[in-house]
Amino acid sequence: MKKTLVGLAAAAAMCSASAASVTLYGIIDTGFAYNSYNDDGYETLAGAADNSFAMMSGQSSGSRFGLKGVEELGNGLTVGFILESGISSDTGAMSSDGLFNRESSIYIEGGFGKFGMGRLSTLANDAGTTGLGGYFSSFGTGWGDVGVQNYMQAYRPTRMDNMVYYKTPNFAGAEVWVLYGMGDEQDKTYENESSRDRYYAAAVTYNNGGLSLYGAVDVLNKASFGDNNSFDTEDDQITITAAVNYDCGFAKSYLGVHWFDNAKAVGSSSFGGDWGRLGNFTTDTDDKYVASGFGDANGWSVMLGVDIPVGNGKVKTTLGYLDASSDNKGTTVDSDVDQDLKRFMVGAGYEYYLSKRTTVYMGAGYLQDSIDTAQGKSYDPSWVQVNCGLKHKF
Repeated sequence: MKKTLVGLAAAAAMCSASAASVTLYGIIDTGFAYNSYNDDGYETLAGAADNSFAMMSGQSSGSRFGLKGVEELGNGLTVGFILESGISSDTGAMSSDGLFNRESSIYIEGGFGKFGMGRLSTLANDAGTTGLGGYFSSFGTGWGDVGVQNYMQAYRPTRMDNMVYYKTPNFAGAEVWVLYGMGDEQDKTYENESSRDRYYAAAVTYNNGGLSLYGAVDVLNKASFGDNNSFDTEDDQITITAAVNYDCGFAKSYLGVHWFDNAKAVGSSSFGGDWGRLGNFTTDTDDKYVASGFGDANGWSVMLGVDIPVGNGKVKTTLGYLDASSDNKGTTVDSDVDQDLKRFMVGAGYEYYLSKRTTVYMGAGYLQDSIDTAQGKSYDPSWVQVNCGLKHKF
């Protein structure tokens, strides 16, 4: 009798495991980066080291670990969850913004499509359930500061708390995504006003053989009062992006275009702080340009890249050009003179596959800015990074 009970318990456990499976997964990515700056007298970079060398975590892909589970409910319905945390593999420290800061979501999927909610990526990211940014560049949003994409687009939050999304079923290779983010803390509202930035977006993807198409509209409904508000009044930030990829076997090409209006900031950097963030110009006292103030940035960018298999690995390269301006709205500058940013960047890298789960990589990037400030001053800062690292997936 006792053996029978033990056997029944084991069988029940096996049935339970098959009905609801949980998987531990992750990436450890650690390497080195060398940076060389020429600030050309630009105050934002003043005081920063001209050259630096450091061990870095998550250059090619952010180091992380996570849990994901799936349960079959029957009648074609599936429910699942993802809990993913970022880590610094060079120090062992957890990343900021909570335990499962990269993603914490639950979803239900069936013939109607897929509906989920929680902390999720915005469309601009290329990681997580709702990150679709990998269509624009051979580097995606990774590869440290060698990757071009982060420098070529308007600011959008990488992830947001309290987000919901819906994805349609696949129609002949096409899918439609709709996202809405309600902000990162308890929101206080008055009529038609909010104390937190809200985010909503829609995207269409199409994949058929070697051809992939992507189009999206992101809107950031900026906070109109409270600690998260920069100005008394702000128009919504709008970005429109489109991309096409084609894989012909011996190479995969990437073309992406990006247009933005009323952007909070433009460009970003892992190591340069506010480098190139249009609107976060901190020039000398004569310019009277506050560090946290910026005008609504408007402009466009274009990216062109290619992946080429070489040996047991892949060569990646991407070119990018950005043209943006800001009208000083909301700053302490009284004049109506725009500040302008023109940027050229090129990145190249090679990843070699030691196995299906282990990769060694190296890359180099060059950035050249041409900046005209609101007070008529001009700067031409430039920057170079060379990096390398080892990445393992489990």
